Amino acid sequence: MHLQDSYWEKVVSDFRRLCILRRQRRREESEAMLRNELPRSIAEWSRQQPGDASAKKAQLDSMFHAEQRRIEDAWLMQDVLSTRLTEDFLPALCSRVSEEVRKAMAVADLLGAETRAENRAVTTPAPEPEPEPRISFDDIPSILDLLMVEEPAKGKRRPLSPA
Repeated sequence: MHLQDSYWEKVVSDFRRLCILRRQRRREESEAMLRNELPRSIAEWSRQQPGDASAKKAQLDSMFHAEQRRIEDAWLMQDVLSTRLTEDFLPALCSRVSEEVRKAMAVADLLGAETRAENRAVTTPAPEPEPEPRISFDDIPSILDLLMVEEPAKGKRRPLSPA
């Protein structure tokens, strides 16, 4: 970048910052910018810029008007967007979030009910199964009788407990 261009960019940047500070109603900072920083950057640019004073003044005036319009346009756009956000987007977003929260709470309630039911089932003792008949390992007729009774009832074989 050419040295003169960097001095000019500093002037433009300082003036833009001054305009923004004023729009934000930051009086002290804007006054400090207007009294100190902007005059300093203009003086540095002017020393580096060839040409007469009237041409420099015209260039500055043109930039001041263009930047003020630019900041005004940006502020207008911010107001339009802010209005759209608060009137259209935020209510729709809040409604959607509320709906999702309601769904999540319903799921949590359902899971909580299932957990409570499981806890009740765990704390309620299960009925004791009937003791299996004990048959001596050498009592073959009793083993056969037991197998004949249990097989049709259960549909499968189970190991016998030795007595």
